[in-house]
Amino acid sequence: MITRYKAIKELIKRFNESDVAIFVGNRLCQEAYANDREGNFYIPDIEPMAMSFTLGLSMATTKRVFLFTSDSMFLRGMSDAAQMAVSQCKNLIYVILSSGTYIEAGKHPNIFNSLSHPQGVLFRMGFTSFIFDSYYDNSLAMGELKSILDTLIGPVAILINVSTKSSTSKEIDKSTDFFLDRLRTFMSIEGTALFEPPPLEHIDLFNLEEH
Repeated sequence: MITRYKAIKELIKRFNESDVAIFVGNRLCQEAYANDREGNFYIPDIEPMAMSFTLGLSMATTKRVFLFTSDSMFLRGMSDAAQMAVSQCKNLIYVILSSGTYIEAGKHPNIFNSLSHPQGVLFRMGFTSFIFDSYYDNSLAMGELKSILDTLIGPVAILINVSTKSSTSKEIDKSTDFFLDRLRTFMSIEGTALFEPPPLEHIDLFNLEEH
């Protein structure tokens, strides 16, 4: 079975330059950061607002927005996932890396694989849902992955079953400047779908109560 690192790496290699990718959870972020690109944004803590952040960003840009989480994060945020599913955001793609464990809590088992039909749950929520395992199992199919990604119309949910094995990772730059620079890149995108974002240089993201 493929590792999280390889699953993420192979998708990143097939992104368009303009694509935005949001990664949630410390271990998942470290594995993604080993293949960092300007369009990546990292939320190392298991942040319950991550899905809302992704949905808001998807509504505010015409670029494709990918959200990567573990299956345990999906279980914790099912109500937010449902909001994404019914959002009608054609640029929103939710990638769930399923190991059947809490990867941030000792790899104890979760109930995701006990659901009678996880893909069906996503479909019933409102996502167009796919399982991508076969692309990783076959080198010929892997060659088609880029063209498949380019034809997706959201809201889409992609399930990838991954091993519980730890793999290549890199410590994330957690400096304020790093995160603000990335956020400015996202929020200065031209051609937003709903509104003109305010200039971030006038906003202190850590003291929002003042605004």
